[in-house]
Amino acid sequence: MKEAGYITFHDVECIILEDLDKIYIVPKVLDDIKKLRPFYYNNNFSIEYQSSVGLNRYCYIESSEINSDYGVELMPQYKICNYREKNFTGLEITGDAIDDFFQPVKYISRCKTASCVDGNSNNLLYSRICVDQWTFKYSEKEISVSLFCGNVLSMGLLSDLKVHSKLQVKFPVTSEIDDLYRIYLVIIRFLKLVRYDNSVGMLRTTVFSGIDENCVTNGYLIDYINKNEIGLRNFSHEYSNFKPFISKFLQFAADNSDYDFRHFISGGFKIRGKNYTILDFLYIFGAFEQEFNKQAKKTVATHESLKQKEIKEKIIEYIEGFNDPNNNNEVNEFICNAKGRISQLGTQMGQTGKIVNAYEQVRTALDSSLKNIFFFKSITVCKSLEDKQVKKIANYLADTRGKITHGCFDLVFSDEEAQKIRFLEILTYALLLRRLNMTDEEIEKIIGAVFMCNYVLAGV
Repeated sequence: MKEAGYITFHDVECIILEDLDKIYIVPKVLDDIKKLRPFYYNNNFSIEYQSSVGLNRYCYIESSEINSDYGVELMPQYKICNYREKNFTGLEITGDAIDDFFQPVKYISRCKTASCVDGNSNNLLYSRICVDQWTFKYSEKEISVSLFCGNVLSMGLLSDLKVHSKLQVKFPVTSEIDDLYRIYLVIIRFLKLVRYDNSVGMLRTTVFSGIDENCVTNGYLIDYINKNEIGLRNFSHEYSNFKPFISKFLQFAADNSDYDFRHFISGGFKIRGKNYTILDFLYIFGAFEQEFNKQAKKTVATHESLKQKEIKEKIIEYIEGFNDPNNNNEVNEFICNAKGRISQLGTQMGQTGKIVNAYEQVRTALDSSLKNIFFFKSITVCKSLEDKQVKKIANYLADTRGKITHGCFDLVFSDEEAQKIRFLEILTYALLLRRLNMTDEEIEKIIGAVFMCNYVLAGV
């Protein structure tokens, strides 16, 4: 156990024990465990308590269950430690994913080359450089984000003597810890989006109160959900490639709190059949359909002819002729369903059609990447995929989805099949970038940086 404290839990005096990823509550009087039985399996609640040295703690509990050692076992989602009062104005976040994406050493190297930073190493040891600033809107509040690097010795003897990047987030003063955590999650979603990785690694998050010169540390945030090991990628999709679009990604992360990242690959690319699992494929396909449906009103051209619309209108008009005040509820419901079915004819698109249509929306952005996506030569690409090639790929993906759903699929993908899955993966991310109102040229650069499927940024 790491630390102990005291808490009154549902009117029972208890000892609270904090472990690495769990919290245990044990009544001081063991017989009082009976009083806690109604609360063994409570979910989504918060607790406030003090540590053994009197420091304030706030913890949001995702789930709980009985523990065999006369106690209750709590699974926390996040915790705010050592705060003095609920008066928060900012966060400072540093760690694996931030260093991996913003790459401060490269930035400092470029600055010295361009004489942006003088040769005195004290600039980095005892002070920090503001690299960039952005803003986004969240819950009608303007949130500012600043990127800093330097201040190597900020932690004194605990410093690792490395240059790290730090994101400083400032917002209007709030006493709601839930608001604080939701703003923190915007940064987490942002890091996942730009790195195309569902893992953010170990992050250190400091909470602040006050403004400018009066800004002081007011606790630390510990995230139990997003605390994962990370494999640093260090590919070409670094901050400089995304710099013009950072604000767009931040705003997207703020506006889409329900975005599902399960199809994002952690620990490197998967380009061969043995690397993709059935679950990977289903996640990618599900993400594609979700992304396509969000843009359907903008991107899907209905293939109805004027004649088809005219026929539909006449059939619906004929059905409406059966409306009668003497009809019972069953008949009225049947008439309503019939009209609905007729209205939908010609407007819905199957899975194959969705893939074909989506490719048409971003064809120009993807063309320079195709030879590096289909490098096993099972599909010969000139400048762009022909219509029959797109339909063949779409048919395979849709058929495979159906086979998996019905349990009729082999457990292993071939390398040629993996190329088609990767095509769908890149297509899905391209649709996401389109939702951020990026042009074809911008999408081409970003997917090249993230998936290493073209060399536009290198000028090749």
